[in-house]
Order: sequence, then structure tokens, then C-alpha cells
Amino acid sequence: MAFVASGPASIEDLSSGLVASIGLSSGSVSTSDLAKDAHGVIDLTGGIGGCRNVTQVLAGLKTDGHGETELALGGTSVLDFVNPSQNLLTATHFRVG
Repeated sequence: MAFVASGPASIEDLSSGLVASIGLSSGSVSTSDLAKDAHGVIDLTGGIGGCRNVTQVLAGLKTDGHGETELALGGTSVLDFVNPSQNLLTATHFRVG
């Protein structure tokens, strides 16, 4: 498990089943290889980034124009997924509420 309270931060997922709790008040987080972990989870519980359900999260995933995927979390906070194609990220990768 990894907990990020503020950024900038970087998480490299070389495991199986990593749960990364994001509690950003500002900054950015880069994750590497998390989308390749079929059991990896980004925990956005508490409405981080204004996301109240997984549908909002998936709709908010955008390409950054450099082959990576990002999710804006409000203000200057960004969750950056390094290396995955956007279609590797599914509802099972996110916990919201």
C-alpha cells in the first residue's frame, strides 16, 4: 500500500495488487506500470478530484499528447499514468466514493 498526501510524488508498481491511496491537496503523482497490474487500485475515496463514481474517473482519463494518460484532480493536481495506453485502465483500477 502507498499513501500520497501531497505531490510531487512518484510510484513505480513492480508488485501485484498495489493499493495507492491518493489524498492530494496539491501537486502531481506519477505512477509507472500500475495499469499493467490487473489487481492494482488507485484509491480516490473521499471525492478526490471531484470524482464521485468510476464512470467519472474513466471519462476524465485523457492522453497527455506524449503517449501517457492523465487524470486531472482539480487545480494543479494531476495523476499521471506513465507507460500505459488508456485502454489498459479499467473500472477495477479505481476505488471512489
